[in-house]
Amino acid sequence: MTTIDPVDVADELTARKRLRRWMSRQPDLYEFRGTLHRWDADAEEGAGALVMMDADAFADYCADRIDTVKVSTTTTRGVLLPSRLAKALLRVKGAGLRHVVSVDRLPVVRPDGTIASSRGYDPVSRRIVAPVVDIKPVPDSPTVDDVGAARGVLRELFGAFPYAEDSDYAHTIGMYLAPMLRGFLPESARAPLHVVTATGPGSGKSYLSAEGLEALYGARRMSAEQSGRELQKTLIAALEKDTGAAVVAFDNFVTGGRVTGPQWAKWITEPVISGRVIGTGRTPEIPNRFLWTVNGNQIRVGEDMGRRSVVISLASTADDPSQVAHSFDFLEELVARRSEVLWALLVLVRHWTSKPADVRPVRKVQLGQFSAWMTAVASILDAGGIGGFNENRDARMAAMDEQAAEFTRFYTVVREVIGGGWFRASKVSQNPQLQDLIPRAADGADRRIGHRLLGRGVLRPQVGRMYGGMRVEERWDAHAKSFLYRIVSVEAQRVAKTARAVVETVKGSFAPVRLARLMDEGRRRRAAARVVRVESADYARAAKALAGFGAVVRQ
Repeated sequence: MTTIDPVDVADELTARKRLRRWMSRQPDLYEFRGTLHRWDADAEEGAGALVMMDADAFADYCADRIDTVKVSTTTTRGVLLPSRLAKALLRVKGAGLRHVVSVDRLPVVRPDGTIASSRGYDPVSRRIVAPVVDIKPVPDSPTVDDVGAARGVLRELFGAFPYAEDSDYAHTIGMYLAPMLRGFLPESARAPLHVVTATGPGSGKSYLSAEGLEALYGARRMSAEQSGRELQKTLIAALEKDTGAAVVAFDNFVTGGRVTGPQWAKWITEPVISGRVIGTGRTPEIPNRFLWTVNGNQIRVGEDMGRRSVVISLASTADDPSQVAHSFDFLEELVARRSEVLWALLVLVRHWTSKPADVRPVRKVQLGQFSAWMTAVASILDAGGIGGFNENRDARMAAMDEQAAEFTRFYTVVREVIGGGWFRASKVSQNPQLQDLIPRAADGADRRIGHRLLGRGVLRPQVGRMYGGMRVEERWDAHAKSFLYRIVSVEAQRVAKTARAVVETVKGSFAPVRLARLMDEGRRRRAAARVVRVESADYARAAKALAGFGAVVRQ
């Protein structure tokens, strides 16, 4: 079907301008991730999908809709769109096409909190709304009864898992809210990694964090058994192909394994994921608005992943959790009631966003670059009557963060064996008891650590970082031409600082008439205060020394 006059492709510059104007008027052409895509309404069994176009596909697309010709001084003949011109037109960034952020298989929550439920392109959120199930209308201002009904649906379906604590249920609902909030929150907002760990197999961790999310939203399920480089290439290829995925789920992480390392941190924090697609020369840049999850038995987080994660713990009391009888199959029920579950989640969101921004009840949750997401979810759940979100986080992460536990134990024993003074790394590495406690990487658990590796690879990277109220300090010994280290208690430092401040206050606080009378007592107490060492953990001694001056020592 011809929609414009024949285009003379011999005049390439003019042809480009005309074709770009024509492309911007086509209802099924979009700019997605910097490349040209066509909306194929028949793809994925009628659900529709964005299909990336190459030069050949675009030439065929044009051949079905417009006439391209070459005009010479004597003849005008029809031709296919030249490959060079087609490749140039594929570079659509800034060409005026409608920009698509994502394809959503459910109604979209816009930045103003309203809900876009009509099928098609939503210019406000710049998303293509293509629900795969019909969802009953969400009230613009949900009532108390609406919220109660939504809460009941979610509790009936998600409440059957053997959560270790009440907060785990709240974290589960928060995890299922995450894909809905992509259009509401700023593009810079990130959802933390959701770690679903179980005490043993058969507890339902895969149902909860991989298969359930896939059934509800569409997820790219991955295996974490590959090496980091291979996994990155596989991931890029999968995400480029699956334009509708809202979740990246790593299923069945190695039992007792530790989620750590720069690759995980990059996936969770980087705004764009990029890499070369295997077998091509392309290096796509994919906006990182995904919810990332990982599940496994007895898994832990390490290094900086603790402050980038939300934990959901399942703790079944059965010898074989897979044999526990349930009144329904979770996955079958979730699929059958998908529209009802999506409606319930949308009601919770709209119940909170329907209130003006300046009067919405907000519970601020500070978690670095994840603060906006954490605050929104905590506020939505609180307003919807689902409590417990982010409760006991410090205790939970202390148990989950294997690195923090190892360094806390190591620092404590070093202070018990060596004391709080300065020491050389060799003093620790040559002590058999301390050698066994030195924190090691997972691949070097049995390797002996010498003094150089201990200083440069273990202690120095942790200088200033707190573990269990203690931190390591480093200084250069010019005489010995080596670095010295010490493990200090921060509370003990505060006690010593208070002692020094009180001593200085005492020096100028006594009037001359009282000074003679109190000189002996003052000297004794000041002497006692001065002997409080920074390294000492004996707070009672410090408190007793300072009590006469009205100082309050807090542990």
